Amino acid sequence: MWASSAQQVLYRSTDVPHNGITYSIKLQSKSILGIIANGAVSTGAFNIGSTNATSSNNYAYTNTTNSDYSNNLITKPDSISFWVKYIPSSNSGSNNAKMGATIHSNAEYRDPESSNNSAQYVVGKATLNIPKIGNGEWHQYTIPFQYTGPSQTPAFILVNFSTNITPGGGSAGDQLFIADIELIYNRNLNNILIDGTPLTNFEPSNTEYFIETDHIPVVTASAYSPFITSLNTTQATQDNLISTISVLHGGTAKTYMIHFTLTNKIESILNPEIRIFPNPSNGKISICNIIDNGLSNIDVIDLNGKSIMSIKKISTSKIDLDLGRLCSGIYNIIYSNNTFKKTYKIVIH
Repeated sequence: MWASSAQQVLYRSTDVPHNGITYSIKLQSKSILGIIANGAVSTGAFNIGSTNATSSNNYAYTNTTNSDYSNNLITKPDSISFWVKYIPSSNSGSNNAKMGATIHSNAEYRDPESSNNSAQYVVGKATLNIPKIGNGEWHQYTIPFQYTGPSQTPAFILVNFSTNITPGGGSAGDQLFIADIELIYNRNLNNILIDGTPLTNFEPSNTEYFIETDHIPVVTASAYSPFITSLNTTQATQDNLISTISVLHGGTAKTYMIHFTLTNKIESILNPEIRIFPNPSNGKISICNIIDNGLSNIDVIDLNGKSIMSIKKISTSKIDLDLGRLCSGIYNIIYSNNTFKKTYKIVIH
């Protein structure tokens, strides 16, 4: 019934924020029979069931059965980035445009949520009330997602922009330009530890390091983002003196490499020094730099000479031991192979 009164509110514009972008989206609000129709765009579909702008019958939604009106998303991005330029036709300081991005489970999520109790499907949200900048200038925003649930399994994302934060709000002629929208996946490491000690010259943007050492250390790391898919570390060996750390996030991996140069390498091979950490410890320790030739042995004994544990013919360069059942005190770890034997003391508290 109202189709003949409808007016176009979405346009393609050559007004863009920077080189490399050809077009932007231009939204413009209109007055239709005295009712303000906000300019709006969505990655989903619109249901307009009422001429009352605030009616629960008007909403944007993810049509999970139609790929033209839905966007699959099974990972958790850290934030959403976009460029916008907002030009309200009125100089009222209360005018703001709106961006809302909702990651949700495999269900028909609606915005506003009240139309079908969609809050139960939410995994995470990023929202922004967009102000006018200067005389109407382009501005880039990066808005983090807040993963508060209650749902935990992402399946789709619904992104909406509107010329006003209130349905039917604002004035005829409000304009919102949108460009260069992207999801941000932070693949940086937060730190790199060499034998448990932070790398002194670590920079998240630097993916390659060169270290001189008298042994092959154990490398560990943590990622900046808590939402990464995986973090995998490959330890250096005598045959390959490079440790690699791969951060997989958003379907793409970022790899850090640590190149080791062994000083006095011949002596290190003939007289290997294992490393035990942490020491002191609560009983859970790691032993690394084992010559992984199947001829290495480790014995744990107390100060009275009683054998606590014995591991023979070790064929890996690193093992983890759980001695948490032992009483607090000092214990000896004897490392030996066919040419070398040495005793190390550890403290369990």
